[in-house]
Amino acid sequence: MTSEQWSRALTLIRSLSDHSPQDALRSLNELTEDPEVFEKVRQTLESLDAPDTQSVRSGMQLGRYLVVSPVGAGSYGEVYQGLDTVLNRTVALKFLPATTLLPKSAARSLVAEAQAASALNHPNIVTVHEVVDTETGPVIVMEMVEGRSLRELLRESIPAQHARQYALQLLEALAAGHSKGIVHRDVKPENIMVRPDGYIKVLDFGLARQVEETQGGNPLWGSGPVGTLRYMSPEQCAGSSASAASDVFSAGLVICEMATGEHAFGGATPIETAELILREAPRPKGKGPFVNVVLHLLAKNPKDRPSAARALGLLKAAEPVRRFWILGMAAALLAAAIVLFAILWNRGNAPSLVNILPLTSNPGWEFSPDISPDGQSVVYAWGLPPRSMLLRKSGSSVLTATRPLNSLSLTTARSLVARWETNPLQVPKPAV
Repeated sequence: MTSEQWSRALTLIRSLSDHSPQDALRSLNELTEDPEVFEKVRQTLESLDAPDTQSVRSGMQLGRYLVVSPVGAGSYGEVYQGLDTVLNRTVALKFLPATTLLPKSAARSLVAEAQAASALNHPNIVTVHEVVDTETGPVIVMEMVEGRSLRELLRESIPAQHARQYALQLLEALAAGHSKGIVHRDVKPENIMVRPDGYIKVLDFGLARQVEETQGGNPLWGSGPVGTLRYMSPEQCAGSSASAASDVFSAGLVICEMATGEHAFGGATPIETAELILREAPRPKGKGPFVNVVLHLLAKNPKDRPSAARALGLLKAAEPVRRFWILGMAAALLAAAIVLFAILWNRGNAPSLVNILPLTSNPGWEFSPDISPDGQSVVYAWGLPPRSMLLRKSGSSVLTATRPLNSLSLTTARSLVARWETNPLQVPKPAV
């Protein structure tokens, strides 16, 4: 809050502290339209004389539901663990805060939350079962989500692969809501639960509404920005109504914080952060495809931001493709290195390949072949019936033809081969 807002809040607290809760609320609605001043005054007055709602509500029976124990509270709702006594299952029960210091439209907004959330059926969005009317107002019955809030995890170090999976699931949830015309309007780490199995659940559609209602000029929450300052889009910070593009911007802030551990705009206070969101460029740490997608989500102009579905595709294509490409290149280089090593090793250690050439000219007609010791010459009988002995050197034509086999023994022919290999010019040419 600014110093001016804080001074205004203190003045209202002093003037309303002796009023009854109902009168204080009525006066507060008339005295300020500043949502931050209103909330600060409301919380302070509530703390001065707050009833013990936990002891009052624990053990209450609301139709088929038994109130068990408190889970948590926000500005516009208190959540209790409950038991569905018919189906014997654990549920979450969301009440209006016990104090009556609430904006006039709070009850209608709680019902609108149920109507919006019940229209969705997605594994990353909390399931709303029904709305129960009670003497103190409507109570929303929702699925009970076990796990930790993303805010709790951000106080620690979230592994990069987990941050990416949470980001993908967040965008899937928003894409599902936007496809049905539902805008969340308050995307922030406190509204995201992470189950032990790694699934996330987007909670608190208390600020969500049908886009058609907004376009009809009857917003449930009246004029002015609604949401959380540190996670508002520029248009929300400027006082405009939220849209699907606003959810995308808020998701970009959450994703950036998961990936880098820091808010993309910084700011020592919510007001300072909102001013930076409105006027300055984001300053996320690091570079690369993942950060580039985040910067795309954080465009100042809503028209320059991708839809949640498009952002989901961009994020899926950012890191995995790059990693696959690197792994593929590494595998290819390794394979090339192995092949090159094998070639070089074979050249230095393996014998030269033998060039095999046919030594006879009449396949199927040769008889009694004999190859010289060096493997370069062959002597064989040819003809049917065999009529002569032929001698051939590898790569050459017939060197000589012997006399008929009855006048030249095979031993003599082999002797000619041996003598010819020693000195071909001294070997007499036999008569044919």
